[in-house]
Amino acid sequence: MQPPLQDNSEAVFRRLLIISLAAYFIFSLFIVLIPYKPDLQKISIRPQRTVKLTEIPLKGPVPAVIPAKIREKQRLLEEQKRREEERKKAEASKKSEEDKKKLEEAKRLAEERKRQGEAKRHEDEQQRAEQERKRAEEEQRLAKERNKEVAKNTGLLKAMQGRGKSVDNLINSEEIGNVLSQSQVKSVKPQQGGTQSGATAGTATGTSGVQRPALKGSGGIGNAAPSVAKGQPGSLSGSRTISGRDVVPPGKEGTSPFVKSTLRQTRSQESIKEVIKSHRGSLDFAYRKALRSDPTLKGIINIEFTVSPDGSVISARIVSSTISDPSFEEDVLKRVKTWKFPAYPDSGNTVVTYPIEFTPV
Repeated sequence: MQPPLQDNSEAVFRRLLIISLAAYFIFSLFIVLIPYKPDLQKISIRPQRTVKLTEIPLKGPVPAVIPAKIREKQRLLEEQKRREEERKKAEASKKSEEDKKKLEEAKRLAEERKRQGEAKRHEDEQQRAEQERKRAEEEQRLAKERNKEVAKNTGLLKAMQGRGKSVDNLINSEEIGNVLSQSQVKSVKPQQGGTQSGATAGTATGTSGVQRPALKGSGGIGNAAPSVAKGQPGSLSGSRTISGRDVVPPGKEGTSPFVKSTLRQTRSQESIKEVIKSHRGSLDFAYRKALRSDPTLKGIINIEFTVSPDGSVISARIVSSTISDPSFEEDVLKRVKTWKFPAYPDSGNTVVTYPIEFTPV
């Protein structure tokens, strides 16, 4: 029985493979062993090629090769430096903002203090004005009461009522002087060497030496301001003749009382006192302003000023002073020169010497 065809073909394939490998091996050995002789003629015909190497110099130093670890370390250092610079810039910007806010806050506080100071100063001025107004009203009321008493004591009440005037309309002693000068003159009884006196010390003398008694209730020059001046005796000298006067009792000669006098209008101490009192606020304001520079400022200034017939102060000077502040003394003199007294066209210049004591309240 014949074997299958499939088994025969596999044996044939193996034999052919072995024969092929043996032939390839033998052929390779022959190729290595066969000597090779090149053709010299063909070699000489070919041109000979020469290769020349040229060295090109590099520009600058050749960068060294940096290891990876060193490069990473350098990168980290650069990153840290960059972050530090950014942090410093942020801090500088923050500090600048804070300084700017502080300046704005300081400016706002300064403006607020200035506004509060102006408001307080305005309020103080209003209070002073109100106090001056109340003081003036009180002085006017007191002057009316004093003049009413003077009119009653001198027998002028009925004379003024007969002329259509009321005692309540008397504001100062000049009104009384006008009534006296306009009354009917019957006779003259001059008194030599008379002395004018009142509630405080003060004298009035004329060039002729003839004097008259002062109206009852009137006195020497009083205070310029309660907080500025204390009642000091003043002296008043005039340049006109003052004659004595007698009041005739009512009913003896005529239907109304009259004054026997050749009296000329002159400035009385009471009239000067009233004007000085009306300027108490001005002197007090000047003194308070000076106290801001020198809180220990105090003393007495003795001032002499001359009043002209039209009532203006034509000259003023400081006779003596215990205050060592020339600027304040000059300010007081300037204010005194602005004073205005009632006009007496028939009178001469009146020289007034008046001491003012300045003490803190």
